[in-house]
Amino acid sequence: MKSKGIFLILLILVLQNVLAIEFQIKEQYNKGETSIVKVTGIIDSQILPENIYFYRAHVRVPVLYDVTKIGNDFYIYAILPES
Repeated sequence: MKSKGIFLILLILVLQNVLAIEFQIKEQYNKGETSIVKVTGIIDSQILPENIYFYRAHVRVPVLYDVTKIGNDFYIYAILPES
């Protein structure tokens, strides 16, 4: 019983950190449009461009993108492919 209580406490602590990040993005984009994603929340480390990948159906897609920090928020912008 004691181990279940400890597990529950650890689960709650982990979920608080996971749920503390919010992504704001438009629902639909056109081909070739610039996508901007706003990432807010409690972020302990820097978001680096080397750690961001774009996929389409489990296949990496080459995309021009960058990450910018303004205040406490991170913005990921990318030029979407034409196809």
